[in-house]
Amino acid sequence: MLHEGEVTIKEDKINALIKVAGVNVELFWTGLFAKALANVDMGSLICNGGARGPAPAEGPALFTNAVPAEEKK
Repeated sequence: MLHEGEVTIKEDKINALIKVAGVNVELFWTGLFAKALANVDMGSLICNGGARGPAPAEGPALFTNAVPAEEKK
């Protein structure tokens, strides 16, 4: 919401949103979140999903519902 409204993401702005939403969040989280996003390009984070690690290695998927061919009988 802050990014869309072209408002700099700061602790006080996050606290205002939380208050309007009527939820309870321990205050230290908003400060940590604001600091974590201080040097982040929010447009890129939102549109591109943020930084991504290296591509997974080729080979069988770790989590799959596929049954190996010899077990399909």
